[in-house]
Amino acid sequence: MPGAALGVPLLDGALLGGGLMGGKDGGGGSADQTSAASNAMAQIAGDLYKTTDPLRKNMVGGFEDFMEGGFDPTGTPMYGAGKQALETQYGTAKESIMSNLPKGGALLNALAGADISKAGDMATMSGNISQDVYNKAYGMATGAPQTAISGYGGAANAMSGLAGQESAGKMGALGDIGLGGGMLLAGK
Repeated sequence: MPGAALGVPLLDGALLGGGLMGGKDGGGGSADQTSAASNAMAQIAGDLYKTTDPLRKNMVGGFEDFMEGGFDPTGTPMYGAGKQALETQYGTAKESIMSNLPKGGALLNALAGADISKAGDMATMSGNISQDVYNKAYGMATGAPQTAISGYGGAANAMSGLAGQESAGKMGALGDIGLGGGMLLAGK
């Protein structure tokens, strides 16, 4: 059933109240199209949820490890890519130092400075990765539920607006019939 993976009941085929917009209750036309569009959106959302479930579980598990102190930033793909880039830069700097400085104290001092700089950059990168994971865990814990609830509210508002438009259209048609009947009776 579309939408079941989201934990949202589908009523008469539409997310959050399909019977209001055509289908079995009448209305036809655009209301049936709205219901079909709602079904398609619910199916797409359900498919996306299922597809991203393994990634979401992996991320949540990583956040739990981080919060419990079991997270090692040096084991992440981000650290590996950053380390490789830093080592390439360090290798280039080392070659430049060795080719431009004579052997002796200045050469050793420059190489030591490059090593210290590399170690500092690696530590900074590790700290940045940890901060990024913390920010994402915090955002997931505090931001994701509100975003999901806001999305459901937006969907409900959209469905309500469409129902109001359909109702106004029906009332307008009935008003036109009444106006026409009154004009006929008045002889105008």
